Amino acid sequence: MKKRHIKIFGFLGSLITAFALNSSVAHASDPWGFINKLSPDVRSVTSQYNLYASLQMAQAAVESGWGESALSKQANNYFGIKGTYNGQYVIMNTAEYDKDGNLYYIDAQFKKYPSAYQSMEDNARLLRYGLSWDPKFYSGTWRENAANGPSAADGLTGRYATSPVYAQTLKRVMSEYNLQSLDDSLRWEDGQLRYYYSNGTMAKNTWIDTGGKSYWFDAWGNAYRDMIHNFGNFSTYFFADGGQGKNLWINYGGKSYWADAQGHFFVGLHKMPEGGFYSFFNNDGSQVKNAWKTVSGKQYYFRADGHAVTGVQKISGKFYFFNGDGVLQANPKNQWVDYEGKSYWFDANGNMFTGLHNMGSFISYFYSDGSQAKNTWVDVAGKSYWMDEQGHAFIGLHKMKQGYISYFNNDGSQAKNIWMTLSGKRYYFMADGHAAVGVHKIGNDFYYFDNNGVQGTVKNRWVDVNGKSYWLDGNGRPFIGMHNMGSFISYFWSDGSQAKNTWVDVNGKSYWMDWQGHAHIGMHNMGSFISYFYNDGSQAKFTWIDTNGKSYWFDEVGHAYIGLHSMGMGTYTSYFYNDGSQAKNTWVDVNGNSYWMDNVGHAYTGLHDMGGFTSYFWGDGSQAKNTSVNVNGRWYNFDWQGHAY
Repeated sequence: MKKRHIKIFGFLGSLITAFALNSSVAHASDPWGFINKLSPDVRSVTSQYNLYASLQMAQAAVESGWGESALSKQANNYFGIKGTYNGQYVIMNTAEYDKDGNLYYIDAQFKKYPSAYQSMEDNARLLRYGLSWDPKFYSGTWRENAANGPSAADGLTGRYATSPVYAQTLKRVMSEYNLQSLDDSLRWEDGQLRYYYSNGTMAKNTWIDTGGKSYWFDAWGNAYRDMIHNFGNFSTYFFADGGQGKNLWINYGGKSYWADAQGHFFVGLHKMPEGGFYSFFNNDGSQVKNAWKTVSGKQYYFRADGHAVTGVQKISGKFYFFNGDGVLQANPKNQWVDYEGKSYWFDANGNMFTGLHNMGSFISYFYSDGSQAKNTWVDVAGKSYWMDEQGHAFIGLHKMKQGYISYFNNDGSQAKNIWMTLSGKRYYFMADGHAAVGVHKIGNDFYYFDNNGVQGTVKNRWVDVNGKSYWLDGNGRPFIGMHNMGSFISYFWSDGSQAKNTWVDVNGKSYWMDWQGHAHIGMHNMGSFISYFYNDGSQAKFTWIDTNGKSYWFDEVGHAYIGLHSMGMGTYTSYFYNDGSQAKNTWVDVNGNSYWMDNVGHAYTGLHDMGGFTSYFWGDGSQAKNTSVNVNGRWYNFDWQGHAY
């Protein structure tokens, strides 16, 4: 038998190839394997498009030769549909008929699907949505129009294939392999979910298992949905899609339920399959929460999440002890209880300790849940305590794991803001409880403490702490302010640290402290200016300084004059070299002008006999050149060198 596409179905002819009913259809090597493999996809797709699964399975078997065709193996294409799928295709040689009915062969593109599911869906869409010019072209295959799978096969005659025996072939395959069993189906009708057997009969008053789910259909054939139902010997829940809840928690109406593998709600005490905790369920299956329950003479308490509590618990202000199965135990008396890595103490009345307690040989702290604090700080009534790995409060002097020193009083509280003498050594414990180390101001005085926190062990010597230098006097206290250190002068800030590489102003005087903290003495080039420092280190300001046979003038900020300056309130002019020294007994040229500085460094003014020539100097000290000058009624002519002629 051959299948061809009549002329008016040109579009369909471009989609579906010819096929042959050969021995592979009639004598498939593993038809049941083929059916079992495709059944989930066929059921899913035909349910979605309201078609008969028996029809699609029969078509897939016939069109692909029970999955033995090269096209189905290489491209998951079970219906010989041409074209591309998401750009994917294979080239196959296929038989075609021309308009006159003549057979010929061509190479054509066939859709290549990622899996069988997409092939089933493509075929289902074709049957459901038809052709571009007739969306209802295959409406005879629709469930709403065909009573069953064989009837739907008749809807393909003269449409899907021109062979007069195409429908009979499909029906024979359906019958031989009982494919109508695939047509049992769930349907939505008038807002209700119903189930129909392959013969079209509606399921009523019965359980149905289909698609991996269980459903109950009532006397009217409607599925129970979104509800809890008591069946007499058990209760169960049905989701909105009608499927029975199994092996999961159900939250419904503000209550929690556990549905087992059969969908039956737990009732009574159960150790839960996930988590290993115990829960109790009422007769209606609802989980008990925030309540006591007595089961077989044993008491349990179930917390807000429904779990039976274990270990030490505080309930309504009172402490109780439960074993690992959640059973209430008689509280121990005068003994320790270790549970899940925590320690608890029960007193003579069976009450659990909380808060700070002197245990006789040690002090311990117990949290509000009764567990003993270990390896941690505890603050109680404004005091701090360190509890070691045994839960014992530290007592005495301790070097803490962070490296600092602390002292703990006999009651375990940490010493703070206090001097203490311990074994003849003096310590100061600061506000954070750490022993002071280095230089500290305590009250109005400064003190030095070594790395162990001991005070007064270093005297009359330098100490470097955190990159700063301190001088400790005979009492072990650091210098503050200006001090003559013998071979040098230093200044110490209010924290006792030595001033370095900086200016210091003290009592109206300025000092420069070098990188060693030594005050400059004598003449110094400061980079952008020159200064002179007296033997006490103070900077010379607004004064003359004679040193090494040279004279210098320092202005009000202590900078030596450089260059030409009017001095003595304008009474004379002086010149200062770049080193600040005053020019004397020499000529000086400045900005094209010439000056003669006498033996005291004053520039000449007026008419002067210079030895080999006569010159005249203006009031600013500059020499007259290339000009005539009247002096006391007599005229003098001066050449370019300033010589009279």
